[in-house]
Amino acid sequence: LHPSNVYTVAVHPTLSQMSDQFFVAAGGREFGIRFWGVSYRRENRQLIHTHSRVGNDMVSNNDHGAVLCIRFSQKDVMYASYEDGIIISWKVFWAPVAGHSHSTLAAQQLREYSSREIGGAQVHSFSIVTGELKAGNMVDSGMLALVEDFILTSTKDNVVRLCALHPSARGDAAFRVVREFQGLKCSVFQVRSTVSPDGRMVVSGSEDGKLIVWDTATGKLLADKTPFVQVSGPVTDVSWSVTHHILCCSAFRADAAPVLVFCGVGAKTPVPTGPPPLLQRLLEVHDTVVDPSNFTEDRNLQRWKAKWVEENVARPEMHIDVRGLKEKIVSQLMGTGKYSQLKQSVALPDEKV
Repeated sequence: LHPSNVYTVAVHPTLSQMSDQFFVAAGGREFGIRFWGVSYRRENRQLIHTHSRVGNDMVSNNDHGAVLCIRFSQKDVMYASYEDGIIISWKVFWAPVAGHSHSTLAAQQLREYSSREIGGAQVHSFSIVTGELKAGNMVDSGMLALVEDFILTSTKDNVVRLCALHPSARGDAAFRVVREFQGLKCSVFQVRSTVSPDGRMVVSGSEDGKLIVWDTATGKLLADKTPFVQVSGPVTDVSWSVTHHILCCSAFRADAAPVLVFCGVGAKTPVPTGPPPLLQRLLEVHDTVVDPSNFTEDRNLQRWKAKWVEENVARPEMHIDVRGLKEKIVSQLMGTGKYSQLKQSVALPDEKV
């Protein structure tokens, strides 16, 4: 399907509104950007899908290296970040095929954006956040008239940046840093970030197993509004639902919680009688959950602690202190005596306790 590694995939929002077909753009190394059409139908109660290439690899640009991230704007403009630190915008449209009655997808380059402020750092991931900033009245009409789009960039230099894509008729378009958000750890992994639906908060994962939240307007950390997260591996991705007050994040390691889901509850929302709406599964080690009240002696708890802290820490390719992260988790849970948290978090077969 692809001659080399695929680093990013994005669904075209407008062309994918049909009930039985959608179109995706895939980017990676050596082949640039490749378009695919995916069709699906139901047959004998099964969902069957087929895929085919649409158009040629006409967006290849080996001068800039691999394509790291692709995103579509609300204006149907496709943006792609490249290995050499630049971002290119494209217009994607249906074009007639010479000598045939059908059309195919084509792309026309619009602008090439560069930034001196980040020193050519690779933008391994970015989000287009213009709509969210407008929804929260974070930008005025005057600023919007001068900017093509606002993006939130993630680079491996321990900084998340809100940038403005400034067009230019002279061809020297640039993306300029509006605000920097610091306090996370991101130097090895591709840690992603996003904004809240109203654009007022920026949230990101971190290589130290935490979730970080900032105020968009000031760039200050919002510790009092940050859900408690401490897992045994990098938190590499976050997503904030635009229709529900739900925030999700995911971790890299198999023995860290694969997905954490946080459901916000407003002040006027009645308190539920069932499980708490804020779901926090901090650890997943095995499939069977053990009630910590069964730990009748301190030595049993210490045995569990010693076993879990040392489990799967010999991973030199991780480039992080896994043992240190696990010891921090255990000290936070055991030091406060919050066995209810441990009950939700610890999974350990009975025969190994």
